[in-house]
Amino acid sequence: MVPNSYYASELPPEFIAPVNVNTKTIDFSKLSGTPVNTEIIGLGDQLEVSISAGIATEQPLVFPVRVAKNGYGNVDTLGPIRLAGLELDEAEVLIRNEGVRLQLYVNPRITVSMKQKKIYQIMVVGAVEEPGLKLIPASQANLLNAIFSAGGLTEEAGSNVEITNLLEHSPTQDAIALGTGSEITPAGYAMGTSHSAQVDLVKATQAGTNAYYIGDGGVVHVEKRDPKAVHVSGLVRNSGKVEFPVNEDLHLLEALSLAGHTTTQVADKVYVFRKLPEYERIRIQCSLRKLKRDPVDNIRLAPGDMVYVEHTPATILLEALQIIRIGVTSSFNPLL
Repeated sequence: MVPNSYYASELPPEFIAPVNVNTKTIDFSKLSGTPVNTEIIGLGDQLEVSISAGIATEQPLVFPVRVAKNGYGNVDTLGPIRLAGLELDEAEVLIRNEGVRLQLYVNPRITVSMKQKKIYQIMVVGAVEEPGLKLIPASQANLLNAIFSAGGLTEEAGSNVEITNLLEHSPTQDAIALGTGSEITPAGYAMGTSHSAQVDLVKATQAGTNAYYIGDGGVVHVEKRDPKAVHVSGLVRNSGKVEFPVNEDLHLLEALSLAGHTTTQVADKVYVFRKLPEYERIRIQCSLRKLKRDPVDNIRLAPGDMVYVEHTPATILLEALQIIRIGVTSSFNPLL
């Protein structure tokens, strides 16, 4: 047995070519996760607060309030109040109670409205339809929204995505943690740290998680798949490169068909030479005759494979007979 040589039927699992994932069929709905409550006040949100003392002749006091990174907003004469993590109606109750406690108001009417959510600037590049800088609300700055803000994946997109400035928690979680006095602190960009991660979209959708939140100034890079061609030689009509299809698998018979089929019907032995990471090149032996009975020899090819249809004693004998037949036929041709 030649070293690193295997029969197709006995090929170890680690040497089998991976399935060529069609990223267009990925079910991104499984990445949606729990819907974001846009009414929750987050870090950096811009609010508008209206306070009316209850006297009909007086105009309500209206002023902007920005929620700082520590979760507090400076509510005019009431001073800083922790608003992060609260819903708008909860903030109204809290501000009202604080005004009464400080004896600034007796029975005030409070209205809190969201003027502008904190916006993150996220760069989305690579195999997306509309690459570039995207403005995404902080509470929705996750991988799914980043991809779809860029128009989705292209036909050449691979399944791997690199995220720079990955957050440990969503901005909403950070806001809620601050509002409840939890020990969780704002992660990622807010802490001045930057984390990177490789995400496999197929595995992520299978796990049904979207715990990939991106900080302000983060970068999402979707890989562009550029598979190497398969090279076919030996007893085929058109030796050379066979382009590897995008988002599809390529099997041995299909590659031979794209190479014009074998030059003789008695061809049987086919070798596939494959280079794998951390391994020397391996040789996989397939049989065209066995393949007609058992498709196990119709192995899935990997980009960069070299396919060789070997001469055998049978093919050599057939070629010799053909040469003899041509010679005999020519000797009886009166025109020659």
